[in-house]
Amino acid sequence: MKDKEGISSLPFYNPSERAWDILVKGKIAAFGENPQQFLDRTINTLFSSEDKFGTKPEKTREMAEEFAYYMVEGYVMPGTPALTNAGRYESALSSCVIIPVDLRRRESAVAKIKSYYKQNMGSGLISHRTKILSSF
Repeated sequence: MKDKEGISSLPFYNPSERAWDILVKGKIAAFGENPQQFLDRTINTLFSSEDKFGTKPEKTREMAEEFAYYMVEGYVMPGTPALTNAGRYESALSSCVIIPVDLRRRESAVAKIKSYYKQNMGSGLISHRTKILSSF
């Protein structure tokens, strides 16, 4: 996110030398990209769709800055596909799906989950109460 003067409004990102080495050697960070550019690219991509939902730019900036803060402080880190592909490739930003199942119907839920696993598609699911659950 950039302010009116075009300056990044995101917190300063200074990962450990080891963490940055992993990001560079794993080609998760783009060639020649510095840590701040990496953070900007990731956050800008993840929050770029907000305007399609009518989110006000001020609110988008607020959410992006908060999410970036949590990344910088180590509370959250998007998965490798999001970090690698954000703003670089026309590829998915996620490697798994949330399987919409009704856990009150155990047999059909198990069948649906097994179907997703056969396709190599997932590790999370969402219940009828929209509560994120761990692997089934």
